[in-house]
Amino acid sequence: MAGAAWCQELPELEVEADSEELAELLHYLEENPLDLNRATAEELMLIPWLSPAQALRIRAYLKGRRLA
Repeated sequence: MAGAAWCQELPELEVEADSEELAELLHYLEENPLDLNRATAEELMLIPWLSPAQALRIRAYLKGRRLA
């Protein structure tokens, strides 16, 4: 997509935390990155732009594709 048009495609984020709490969470995730292949659904839910349903779907997908 050209320019900033991709921004219009993003769903509205419902951020309950104020900007300082969000900044702290993002800093924590930057300092402690998740291993997306091993993260639990609860850990995935720490990512502010993932809904609980999305986190569960990601976890289910990865569980089905687990390498030996």
